Amino acid sequence: MGKKAAAIVLVLLLVFSTVCMAEKTEEQIYDNAISVNVWPYLGAFFNLGYERKIIDNLSVRVRGFYWGMNQAGWGLMGYGADVFFHPQNIGLVGWFLGPRFDSWVASYSQDNQTATGALYFLGLQAGYRWVFEGGFEMGISLGGMKNFAASVTSPDANFDVDAPFSGVILPSFDFELGWAF
Repeated sequence: MGKKAAAIVLVLLLVFSTVCMAEKTEEQIYDNAISVNVWPYLGAFFNLGYERKIIDNLSVRVRGFYWGMNQAGWGLMGYGADVFFHPQNIGLVGWFLGPRFDSWVASYSQDNQTATGALYFLGLQAGYRWVFEGGFEMGISLGGMKNFAASVTSPDANFDVDAPFSGVILPSFDFELGWAF
């Protein structure tokens, strides 16, 4: 019994060492990614982001979005930018952490009242991104953002121009799918 166990261990060592020492193909390095944040589509938010690797541990992403549903007279669109630090130094793949900036541009038109406004947010987010063979990418991130400035204007003197979300920390959640190249 001892000789059989020793032979099995020897064969397994030989197989594993051969597999480990086999020539490994070099992995593709991705410098760019185009993605959409999938979960907001359930609420008719349409968005697109472009991310560019600056150096191995730093990237920048710009985003734009549009809310397809006009609810209670309100329309919404906006843009944002993120700077990501990648502690694993492998570009767009793996863990990331960084600040985010968002600007929401809102318009209101209902019952002969109109208003326009802009809300500005700063926040922080962290997440993880997978890039699969062929360039398909999937990422998930969590964070928070806080309104730091707002501007709401209306020609109607009776319209409430107080900015929404003042002093409130809003959660941010991204589940993105896209293409890295």
